[in-house]
Amino acid sequence: MGDLGKLDRIKVEGYKSIERLDLRLKPLNILLGANGAGKSNFIGLFRFVNQLLNKNLQFHVAQQLGADKLLFLGRKRTSALTIDLHFTPNAYSVTLAPDAAGGLLFKEEVCKFFGYSIGYSGGTKNYHLGTPGARESALPDQPHSKDASGHVVGYLRDWKVYHFHDTSESARVKQPGRIDETAALLPQADNLAAFLRALRDTPAYALIVRTIQRVAPFFLDFVLEPEPHNPRQIRLRWRHRDCDDTFDAGDFSDGTLRFICMTTLLLQPRLPTIILLAKSSRSYLGLAFPKACASAMVPHTAIP
Repeated sequence: MGDLGKLDRIKVEGYKSIERLDLRLKPLNILLGANGAGKSNFIGLFRFVNQLLNKNLQFHVAQQLGADKLLFLGRKRTSALTIDLHFTPNAYSVTLAPDAAGGLLFKEEVCKFFGYSIGYSGGTKNYHLGTPGARESALPDQPHSKDASGHVVGYLRDWKVYHFHDTSESARVKQPGRIDETAALLPQADNLAAFLRALRDTPAYALIVRTIQRVAPFFLDFVLEPEPHNPRQIRLRWRHRDCDDTFDAGDFSDGTLRFICMTTLLLQPRLPTIILLAKSSRSYLGLAFPKACASAMVPHTAIP
């Protein structure tokens, strides 16, 4: 796949607390800042684009109590919200304007193809979508290879947002889950045991175990067997290096359990195009095209 689908640059004007942003991304990008610095809104931008993709803009705007809550300092200050996402070799650009009722309408929606970026001649091709005044996106519902819009949808649908902060007794990662839920790691690692079981005979699994052992030397291996009284369910269990007893996820420290979730996410055989990892309430880790993260802990760029 190479660099195809890599998110290279984000340009935003007028979204919530972000008046103007032009950010070039590296393979791994860490956002640090005090409360109120805009980290949450930056992560929220990706969720907002997901609402556009799923033709859910009007419902989302209503849930947010109108355009004034989504536009920088409201409609009186900001007349339009613009988002530009530059991939390799495509781009998606959308401009939304408020209507009289406090909603948002599409002013312009464009996909672009930059042939020169992958050695094609013919310059830049623009694909205008929908019409001004549309209430929902005109992006296709599913990815395809016919034009730039189909590729863009493929990139956007491969974005994943993860949050491993909850390690309470009721945390999903500590509960039994379906043993057949193995297609992808779920946002709160609900299916961690089933996902690891599906990887058990792959080189990725051995690498995950070795990486965990570097941080938790007492850890020997996972016990990835169905629940005794319900073979359709599985719970995360493990063995201690110096003990024959079997332990469960609640016996890990909070930090170790979060590290296991993150290690599994980053060392899985097939990484999503973009991973957004909400690390805590005070800092966020955004991973754009994290293929290089397979070695776990590559150099990163700090964004104040």
